[in-house]
Order: sequence, then structure tokens, then C-alpha cells
Amino acid sequence: MKLKILLNLSLLLITVLSLNTSFSQGAKTAKIGDNNSIQKSKEIGEFTFEVAGLTTDQVIKSASYYPLYFTVSYAEKNEKLSIKMVQSDAFSRRVIMRFFSALDIQNIESEGKTYLCDDFYLKFLQ
Repeated sequence: MKLKILLNLSLLLITVLSLNTSFSQGAKTAKIGDNNSIQKSKEIGEFTFEVAGLTTDQVIKSASYYPLYFTVSYAEKNEKLSIKMVQSDAFSRRVIMRFFSALDIQNIESEGKTYLCDDFYLKFLQ
């Protein structure tokens, strides 16, 4: 009886771990320049990120929900994601984080430090 319970618990643990691994494999990291370039981008409302693993079709489809806030282009060859804000305000920049979520971008890297998207927004874009 104890052996059967232990076996069932082991199978459950293996299943949970494999599901966790499969869900986290798609997460992407966007890279952006240093703090000065982030502030300059914030002022002019144009951001450029480097993001591997996207397709132009994915980006266009996800961006199509946000035309009131920004326009987007993605060059697969050099993995550059360019965002041009319609209006560079805190709310519109917050919408970028929703857009990133749709693309499964969970982290943003700047100056060798990696931030969760929400933390990056609070620190640099708010």
C-alpha cells in the first residue's frame, strides 16, 4: 500500500515538473540599451529591443490589437523589434508590457541585468 502511494506521488511529481519545463521553454527575453538610451527612447516614444525567436507574422498579429498606442516592426534577420508610440505616456508604455506578454516575452535585459517585464516598467517606463 505504501509503495503504491509512493509510486503515485512520484508519477505526480514527474508530471508536474515536466509541465513546468514545457511551459517555461517558450519564454523570451528582450534586450534594450543602457539607462540613458531607455530614457531617451521614453522621451521620444521610440523603443528598439532585440528579441530572438519571433516571427514577423507573430509580431504583426499581436501588434494589431494596439494601433491606438503604437506601431511595431520586426526584422527577423537582425531580431530587432521597433516600437513607435502614438503618444508616449505611462499608460501607453504599460500597454507595451501587455504586447510583450502576448509574445511570451517575460524578461527585459539592460546593462547585463535582467528584469521581469513589470519590474522593468516600474523602474524605467512609468
